[in-house]
Amino acid sequence: MITDQQKEEFADQGYLVVRGVLDVAADIEPFVRAYIGYLDTLANIYMGETRPDLRANFAVRPFGERFAICLGCSGGTVLQHIDPSLSVMLPSYKWRGDLPSAQRPELFRLISNERLLNALERFIGPEITSSPIYHVNLKLPQPCRQLAKRAAVATGQDSPAVNPLWRFNTGDDASWHTDAAFGFSDAWNSRIVNAWIPITPATMENSCLVISPGSHKLEPRRGPAPQSVIEKAVALPAEPGDVIFLDNNLMHTARNNTTANQTRWAVNLRYLPTGEPTGRPFLPSFIVRSRSAPQREFRDHELWGRMWRSALERISKHPINPNFGPGPGEVEKLTARWHAATRNPSDWLNIETTMKALISR
Repeated sequence: MITDQQKEEFADQGYLVVRGVLDVAADIEPFVRAYIGYLDTLANIYMGETRPDLRANFAVRPFGERFAICLGCSGGTVLQHIDPSLSVMLPSYKWRGDLPSAQRPELFRLISNERLLNALERFIGPEITSSPIYHVNLKLPQPCRQLAKRAAVATGQDSPAVNPLWRFNTGDDASWHTDAAFGFSDAWNSRIVNAWIPITPATMENSCLVISPGSHKLEPRRGPAPQSVIEKAVALPAEPGDVIFLDNNLMHTARNNTTANQTRWAVNLRYLPTGEPTGRPFLPSFIVRSRSAPQREFRDHELWGRMWRSALERISKHPINPNFGPGPGEVEKLTARWHAATRNPSDWLNIETTMKALISR
């Protein structure tokens, strides 16, 4: 699927657009159906807590409007629930264990998709770990963003636009950034590859991905992008079934959705060679492919959900440093401690007890 020439192009430019990696009917549409149902369930919960009368005509609204209402009724906090790998780093993070898990079986199946792994193997090698860092981005058109704000006012919630994830997940232009900088520094040299998967068509008008070729060769950075990076910007329109592979240190952004009624939906997933740091040792990763020891491949989506629940419950009691890790020389020790506590997937279920014992030594 990935030729030697494409592999070289990825190494040189930091990205590669590959058409038709996934089967739309078999891989994308089941995820869409299941996840829309899940988001509607969350919306009904938030409406029930704030304005039950909003349920009256909810089901007949377009999906973008329904998600906007969910955003408004939750004051934007639904973003923290469906996209936990970044939000746990926020001082405002609040875990709600009473909500249905965001770690859906259909998401697990997408992460473990054989076609996707076959392509990733060309970049990463035969031993692949699924990073706990993943994102579900629904870029709403302006009318839906305004509806979300009105729903917040009507339900007495904070404006979702004040949520730190608003621009990144659903709102206006996202800032130029590199994914590597938003994690522990011991993962900066890990060979992490991002698989950016359009769930709906991603166009110039509705907020397709924009990248700066070759910028992955710069040092990982937070804050404003250099003008030299912005000047090289390239937009990458893509269709469902396509996958855009990104080096973890490539500078990229997504512009404003300027359409009247199109919701641009994408999922981005991270992968890396097994044994290398993920940058989020406090969240569950798992071996998704092993050519040398196939019995190590993790296939239990129910256990995966329980692992996440246990991890998020612990983080709610012991918040993560929002500055992305401890000081120099300490991050490796912290990562090693987490790895010692989670040698097997089931170890996550007792993470609170295990970490307490390790810390007390």
